[in-house]
Amino acid sequence: MKLFTLSSLSMLAFSASSYSLAADEDCAINRTKWSAGFNKVYQLDEFYVYYSDLPNNPNTPVDTRDINKNKVPDVIENIAIQAQASRDAFSLAGLRHPLKSPRYQHVKAIAIYVQKLSGNGIAYEVAAKHSAIPAIKNMPCSLPMSISNSIPDFPGAYWTTVTHELFHLYQYGYSQFKNKWYLESMANWAERALRVDINTQTQRLEALPQNTKQLQKQIFDKDYNPMWRRLFYIDQSDVLKLPVQLTSRKYINGEAVFKDQVWYGTGFALKFLQDLERSSNAISKQLKWPAYEWKEPNQKLNEWNCTIFQIYQKNLQAMPVDLKETAAMRKISKRELKPLCQ
Repeated sequence: MKLFTLSSLSMLAFSASSYSLAADEDCAINRTKWSAGFNKVYQLDEFYVYYSDLPNNPNTPVDTRDINKNKVPDVIENIAIQAQASRDAFSLAGLRHPLKSPRYQHVKAIAIYVQKLSGNGIAYEVAAKHSAIPAIKNMPCSLPMSISNSIPDFPGAYWTTVTHELFHLYQYGYSQFKNKWYLESMANWAERALRVDINTQTQRLEALPQNTKQLQKQIFDKDYNPMWRRLFYIDQSDVLKLPVQLTSRKYINGEAVFKDQVWYGTGFALKFLQDLERSSNAISKQLKWPAYEWKEPNQKLNEWNCTIFQIYQKNLQAMPVDLKETAAMRKISKRELKPLCQ
């Protein structure tokens, strides 16, 4: 673990106009002039957590408790701990680290910016380095994400925001598709790596769609839909048991990082992401689009609703267990599906 000091860094500006491209490593460089702001960075493995400890800076963490008296707010260390634990659980599930993907092979680190946000977190797909960070003379090319500086009592017994946003980076490493119903629902499932996977809320999830009307309403129209968690609840045969080396990990206050010892659906999810990658690459070749630089509107086309769902459907059909609840989804034809993807 390392602690660096930054002399001048303020609100992040992730607009395209603030970037140029480094000729030597294909990494965007942010040359925005920042006022005093994010003046600290805490490092744990490939994770660099950038934050402010300035009293009048809007990005300074609301919670500045420091139980272990090491002059780093506990919330900052806990963010790094959650990132590291999530990475290790994802690795155990066979998921490819984004920095080991062809898309991000030139990227050296993951930057986590703790800042004032309207939501809890954001994950970005464009790798960048920031020239105005004097304490790190050559900031590593980094894949960035932001975490709110005011999540109440993070991590507590509930918050796995870092896990969620980190998983988005994994998704970006696999494919160019950014349809929200897929991105958000799957990242929500990924949080179960650290959270209790099956609880009373899981048991109350609505049944999987039985026709295209329900598919539209329950899946395509809902960012946080039950397509993953409901499936892995009704079929619990695909289970990853977490080793004690993971489940024994603690946050700074001694609370367990992992609230459960099992994570359901990892085999299905891995195969799905691998199939999604193949489809993304094939579309890039067919349409002559750059493999990792689709325009943002093209990443979210309704047309991909069909592409993504048909990959999900293919993996449903390959499941060794014949689940009655999935029968209707397995049988939806391309003709029936087409109106939902226009």
